[in-house]
Amino acid sequence: MSMSPQCRPQEPPVAGPGPEAADGHLSDGLVLETLNLHAGAINTALTRLHALEEQFKGLSEKRVSAPSGREPALSSAANPDLARTHTHLVSLGFSCLTRFSIELCSADFLRLPFDFLISSKAFILDAFASDGANFLISPEQATLYEQTVQRLCGVSANGAVFWHDFPRQDATRLLLPGWEEHVERVNQKYAALWRRFAAFLRDAQIEKRIVISNAQKNLVEFASSPGEFESKFGLDENFFKQLYSALRAFGARSFRISFLDRTIESALRLHLLRREYKDVLDVRFVGVMNLSTEARIAMSSLAIVPPHADSVESICGRYSDGREIVNLGDGAALVCRQNDGARVPIGEARPYPNGFIFIFTGQPDNVQIARLDRDGLTFANRERWPKAATPI
Repeated sequence: MSMSPQCRPQEPPVAGPGPEAADGHLSDGLVLETLNLHAGAINTALTRLHALEEQFKGLSEKRVSAPSGREPALSSAANPDLARTHTHLVSLGFSCLTRFSIELCSADFLRLPFDFLISSKAFILDAFASDGANFLISPEQATLYEQTVQRLCGVSANGAVFWHDFPRQDATRLLLPGWEEHVERVNQKYAALWRRFAAFLRDAQIEKRIVISNAQKNLVEFASSPGEFESKFGLDENFFKQLYSALRAFGARSFRISFLDRTIESALRLHLLRREYKDVLDVRFVGVMNLSTEARIAMSSLAIVPPHADSVESICGRYSDGREIVNLGDGAALVCRQNDGARVPIGEARPYPNGFIFIFTGQPDNVQIARLDRDGLTFANRERWPKAATPI
């Protein structure tokens, strides 16, 4: 990864079990024990949906242009239909994958400032502290940021990378020469987007779910080491508390925060935190996601689970080959495998309109839909998990 005043030509991309709590949920001690038993890199991706590939190869000018003034206002006073008719999904980053996921399960199409850039924890917190001033680019201080693998370029400024705001060459996706001439237009756009965003957050009559994800696969190209990645993009207790305080101080009302996490260890720690902040925090383990593969996870993780969906409690128990499913609360279940008498987490399960969606660790595209019958679980790939003879 490097910052350079000029981008090079694009190159091809390189192809111990413990007791449950009295309410049936996984106990705090067991969660922490499980975390200690299972550490290491998890590189999970979601089932590839080829029909979406063309949609996510590029962004149209309509998406990246400044607000036209003809769009409906994000205000309950100007647009009464917005007031508590449904929960509006809002992206805070860290990448455009969050916005793409929202578009797959929501009609919230209006642009907001965090939609199409690479943000970070520090940038997000500074945005609320500065009332959006850090979105404004100074040409003298901005540089070009180059990916190490895909060799694509964006404009780096104030701790963020503006990835889709400057004209690109169609064939190479490199920035056109003279990108500095477009800075004023980009600044005007983000000033307008921030005003819309601020009014929207402060409107108490509009229910909002604020979504942050670190799941995009190539997000690692914006950090030089695992430690820097965690510092910039790690979803943890400290960042949640800082973000919640920043939102309240900014005047945000009627909101929940949803963390979509790429590692199951981090998601489990956040599940413990959610027990204290259950009214404002949602946590989802979603694995590592490619831009073309997140439709099903977006629908299950972001959309409200339909009332007719089966409860996750119905699948909890022991299955063949040492597998076990344990209730985490919040409509989620931890999927484990017994290893020398200890539970090792291998995924997470949640209700889905036609059964349950399982997100597994360990390899790409490892998402499956399953249905429950009297004898066990049957997955869409025809794999069977018979129930174990010994009850949980």
